[in-house]
Amino acid sequence: MGLVHVPRVESYRGFVFASLDAAVPPLPDYLGNARRYLDFIADIGDGGPELVSRAHKLVYRGNWKLQIENTIDPYHFSFTHKSWLDILKDRTGKSSPWVKNVRTNPDWRGIDLGNGHAVHEYGRLEDAGENAHAIAIGELIPFNLNIFPSLAFVGAHLRLVVPRSVDETWVYLYPLLPRGADAETRARILRDHEIFYGPAGFGSTDDIEVGFDRVTQGNEASASAADFTLMARGLHREVVDEETGVRIGRSSDEVPQRAYLRRWLELMEAGA
Repeated sequence: MGLVHVPRVESYRGFVFASLDAAVPPLPDYLGNARRYLDFIADIGDGGPELVSRAHKLVYRGNWKLQIENTIDPYHFSFTHKSWLDILKDRTGKSSPWVKNVRTNPDWRGIDLGNGHAVHEYGRLEDAGENAHAIAIGELIPFNLNIFPSLAFVGAHLRLVVPRSVDETWVYLYPLLPRGADAETRARILRDHEIFYGPAGFGSTDDIEVGFDRVTQGNEASASAADFTLMARGLHREVVDEETGVRIGRSSDEVPQRAYLRRWLELMEAGA
């Protein structure tokens, strides 16, 4: 069938990972500090999450790292997705607390987990307990998680980022639902996913135009202006957790973005 043999295949809590490099470290070591977030996802509902439909795919003209950056960047939400926030305000009669949380909530934070993995927490996991699982069962996972290089968990879906060339990327989004949830809850989670991330949704379309296409156009404008992308926001106030060694920053800082770029650069400089 022309399939390529994969020398390393391992699983963690039901998530299967494969590598074409036989020399990669054992999966638990590779995941490191990201394991506690996968544990949280695996424990959602009555027996963990389940895939309930086929993926929907989006394609954009741009480098794959733009989608990774976008996944753990709450800073862009208030202006890139302003139309969606306006719709929510019309429906509910009040403004979303998103902007205030990004700017001032100390429990909203970006974390470099090591090995290129990164997370943005919407509230501290260690303080959440059963309440956080209740939120996740009824609504969404309370964090955005990147597993380097190209796996992410956002809201109520699993996301795979597939580079097709230096300037073409395919993204597959697989909705996740908690086992044991009632039909009304499952339907609401799917509808919420569709209205923001679906082909006719309000979120992904904004990201593709503003976050991917326009950024790519800007980077192509001239060599003198496009030889780097600034990722320094919050660099001066990163703190390192003495127990775990993770780097922690405010919600609006680019700690998670620097996490995957740091690991990407290490691999590129190491050679084949």
